[in-house]
Amino acid sequence: MANVESLLKRANRTFESVKVELEEKIKTPDFAKCVSEKLNDLGLTSNDYDISTLDYKVEGDSAEVSVVALGSLPKLMNGCFRFSVKNSNEGYDITSVVYSGLGQDDKTYNIPLV
Repeated sequence: MANVESLLKRANRTFESVKVELEEKIKTPDFAKCVSEKLNDLGLTSNDYDISTLDYKVEGDSAEVSVVALGSLPKLMNGCFRFSVKNSNEGYDITSVVYSGLGQDDKTYNIPLV
């Protein structure tokens, strides 16, 4: 029984360290730059979103990241962009972007990994 408890404690520490590592990566200016590049790849400009509103919630080795849309285009009014981010050895993989607008259908954009 002691071995099982020891394994569980070790697994929990590993889980927490992966979470902390991803949080640290998300807090870097490079991550905000990467998010901006992904939005620009979708044909948006810095007038369409506010990168300073970047917010995140980490769950294990992945995170949900959001950036507020500014509404400079009517279709972007009152919404935000949500990113699914996965931790990887090279840094982070942004696997998808979803735009959520109020009263509109969500639009999902699959973005190739860089």
